[in-house]
Amino acid sequence: MIITYHGEGCVKLQYGENTILLNSPSKHSDAKQLKTTAQIHLTSARVQTVDERINNDSNSFSIYGPGEYEVNGIFVQGFPSSTSWKGELQNNVIYSFTFDDMKIVSLGYADTTELDTSFIESIDAIDILFIPIAGSGTLESSAAYDLAVKLQPKIIIPTHISGIDDDNLVQFLKESGNEISPEDKLTIKRKDLAEKENEVHVLSIQ
Repeated sequence: MIITYHGEGCVKLQYGENTILLNSPSKHSDAKQLKTTAQIHLTSARVQTVDERINNDSNSFSIYGPGEYEVNGIFVQGFPSSTSWKGELQNNVIYSFTFDDMKIVSLGYADTTELDTSFIESIDAIDILFIPIAGSGTLESSAAYDLAVKLQPKIIIPTHISGIDDDNLVQFLKESGNEISPEDKLTIKRKDLAEKENEVHVLSIQ
């Protein structure tokens, strides 16, 4: 599987001919618009609702809310959470799915460490965790790291960062005790996870 980061909460996961997009930016977003297509689009918060190009893509399946879904043999679970947007409480969705035989969890735009009971009870071993660390509508960096460690993933990938000099990222890495060079992409296989625990990877914005 190949993982690339595209700013804000947008992450692309590719395995063979299958692509999953997390929180593809809408036309109203400041993030760079993606020209790629995907079989599955997962949107965590309605403040970042995908644009009409995605909605009208007959080859894509868009998921916006909590529930259980199966698309092309990929089982996706969505769990309720919350986020703040311009001072107002909004719904957020935490997604859990297996892709290329790896358990992926995206916290989307979560801004609280108090996670839904159904999520906590259903999650066993997380291979890759995407966690927002920007504060101001997402988790504060120190709280984000504490939560990430609590969830015990093999790999932690922070999102909602502007670059390697992002103050929130600097604090997040300080909490983790790591000095990490950014990667353009993460190429990972199931066998690579065997000895990993809470390993942080920082992806450059593509």
